[in-house]
Amino acid sequence: MSPLRRRTSRSARSRPAKAPDWATPLDDAQFAQFSQQLRDALAPHGGYALGEGFVTVPGRATKYGLTNLLQQWALSEPDSRAELVALHFHNLFEAEDVAPLRLRELERADEPPQFGGIVVRDGGFDAFANSLTLGELPPHPAE
Repeated sequence: MSPLRRRTSRSARSRPAKAPDWATPLDDAQFAQFSQQLRDALAPHGGYALGEGFVTVPGRATKYGLTNLLQQWALSEPDSRAELVALHFHNLFEAEDVAPLRLRELERADEPPQFGGIVVRDGGFDAFANSLTLGELPPHPAE
């Protein structure tokens, strides 16, 4: 291999990969930084596979879109970007893990809830006065 050819190969390796069309707010160097922060955030979860504007994570059936995250990333301060990416996926995974609990809560109960002392009227709640409380307040506080 000629010295000229070797030099070209070395410089091509040091250049960041071209940013894909869906990542238009970023230049190539910024996209390389975003990709590295994506790798760092998803490494504890088994890595990821990058698609056209989304990632998939092993063991999870969801495709996670990157367009909104990428736009937020581009607008944020450079020193807070890694935390933004990590927090984004932490929140997504946490919400996904809690979802089965919400499905259980949405099942219709056999008996209506007990609203002891509360009347539902016009979409609002009105509380009945408890018979053990005072009907009216005394004119002066107790000493």
